[in-house]
Amino acid sequence: MLKAYDLGKENVVVMEVRLDKLFEVRSGKKKFVAPNKYPSMNRDIAIVIKKEVSSKDVIECIKRSDRGLIKNVTVFDEYIGEHLEEGMKSLALTITYASEEGTLKDDVVNSAEQKVLRDLEKSFLAKLRN
Repeated sequence: MLKAYDLGKENVVVMEVRLDKLFEVRSGKKKFVAPNKYPSMNRDIAIVIKKEVSSKDVIECIKRSDRGLIKNVTVFDEYIGEHLEEGMKSLALTITYASEEGTLKDDVVNSAEQKVLRDLEKSFLAKLRN
């Protein structure tokens, strides 16, 4: 076949695809989720924690803090260096709050944010960075 089509060895690729295995991995039907009709609110916080604490654990703790209002948490900075105690790091995060029931008021988000900070302090001895 290589000679019939004048193919060199470097131009040939052989592949076997196991479609039965591929279809096993496929998840069920996708469900449409309408976007929230009320605006979300982002808040940035910077905390100081021990170096050993993973950002994944921090994110999970924040999400557990208020499953109703907290829609997303992302890390946008991790700092280790001067102006921090030895063995500590600063983690900066953006927390997205939203409600399906109405537009969020500052006092509601402030209260949720205070709970997040209390939970982080309780779980990781985290302190809000000055």
